[in-house]
Amino acid sequence: MHSRITEVAGGPGDGGLSFVQEKVLPGFESEHGFEGLVLLVAEGGSGISVALFRDQDAVQASDEQAAGFRSEASNRGYEVNLVGTFEVVGSDIRGGDPKAARFLRVSGGGDFGAVFQDTVIPTFGAVDGYLGAIAGTSNGSGFGMSLWRDEASRDGATDAISQIREAMGAAGVNIDSTEELSVRIAQLPG
Repeated sequence: MHSRITEVAGGPGDGGLSFVQEKVLPGFESEHGFEGLVLLVAEGGSGISVALFRDQDAVQASDEQAAGFRSEASNRGYEVNLVGTFEVVGSDIRGGDPKAARFLRVSGGGDFGAVFQDTVIPTFGAVDGYLGAIAGTSNGSGFGMSLWRDEASRDGATDAISQIREAMGAAGVNIDSTEELSVRIAQLPG
């Protein structure tokens, strides 16, 4: 699986929710190889969309349509920034209806996929309220997204987070930033 990540601010301050519901989801749902989309929104109204595709060819096939969405969103007053495309190196979707998320931006030369499989999934998997996670990399940078039943579950995972941070550091994966967000759309594969 591969992903395209886009940041959104401005507009009506909904993190792009109205635009994603009106244009992006219906447009991508007709694309061959589209697997799902998660829209995360911060308290200040900025958003991060993570569009998931079967493979790199499906991402590339949707490039023109995605560029059109970004242009139209800009014309509507949103500030849109394409973060990039990433190979998904790990995915653990357990179902449920996530309401909260944690989004990490990572860098470094470590094997993020191995840390994700060997530490993140089993460590978070033991925490009540954990509903899944996805991790991706591209050219020494990447992202990790964990999905939670609610804010209390996400915020209560402090011991698990400490273990994961330690394992990432030991593996040479740097956590560049962490954001705690609300899940507004979670159309997930599987």
